[in-house]
Amino acid sequence: LGTAAAYIALIMRLVQSKLWPTFQHCLAAVGQLAFTNYILQSMLCTAIFYGFGLGLFGQVERWGQVLIVVLVWVLQLALSPLWLKRFRFGPLEWLFQSAAISALIKSLHGPFPNGQYNHQNEKIRSLYRPKSLIERVA
Repeated sequence: LGTAAAYIALIMRLVQSKLWPTFQHCLAAVGQLAFTNYILQSMLCTAIFYGFGLGLFGQVERWGQVLIVVLVWVLQLALSPLWLKRFRFGPLEWLFQSAAISALIKSLHGPFPNGQYNHQNEKIRSLYRPKSLIERVA
């Protein structure tokens, strides 16, 4: 109960501080890149704990585990806003969205009948086609 009260007090103090808008912006960025950050977390922790990485499974004390969690979160809170300054989506979010939109367009419009190019169909398809990463940077 004491720990829960301490967490609540910490969160209330953070909300009242001048750091809250910056922290909220960073949290929103982490949320926007949720899939990418999830996979990044998994890869980092796999590299730390499994045998083909550092092999620290079962060897890290509780304080060390908390430190690893904090470091991973700080990394994500720092990198996510930087990524979103340059790109609209995370790499895995973009890949997933591109695949989903491509499947949707194919199911809505299907292939060109008899292999014939139809300008109107291509125009409609281009509306839904996501820009490539190269087009976004340019």
